[in-house]
Amino acid sequence: MAVGSTAEAVATIKRLAVTSGPAYGGDVPTNWLTIEVFDGESPARLWRMSHGEGLLLAALTNGASDWTWHEHRWGIVLELAFDDEQQRNDFPSLPAVQAALDAAPDRVSGVLVYRGRGGGAGAGLPRHPRPAPFAGAAALPEPDEDPRIELHTEPDVVAAAD
Repeated sequence: MAVGSTAEAVATIKRLAVTSGPAYGGDVPTNWLTIEVFDGESPARLWRMSHGEGLLLAALTNGASDWTWHEHRWGIVLELAFDDEQQRNDFPSLPAVQAALDAAPDRVSGVLVYRGRGGGAGAGLPRHPRPAPFAGAAALPEPDEDPRIELHTEPDVVAAAD
């Protein structure tokens, strides 16, 4: 996505509603970068309100093709997809990104930046639902009674040893 000026980029962000980028349409990008910001002295939600538009502006003007925000009870996750690996690797060192990360609610242990999608999402596509189990499935057979083994000592053997 080529953007001519900052004003055009801001207009593009506002037009696309800032909440998420194109969802799984067309080619699936493989160069994902995830930024996780945890709640600290203030909620990460407020950090997103202050710095989210600036992060997306930096991402769009530096090659991002898709993005998704996730809000959790512990903080915020921003997933960004870039067209190539070099763009993804250069993004965290941009001054605007560094300034936003420095303003996180907990700068010391409340910010994670890593390659790939957030959490345990290994696939770049959404999971397909599994087929529902049939309501009339056969019941499992009842388990047999457990055989009990009782160990006894022979009274004659004990008496003979004395």
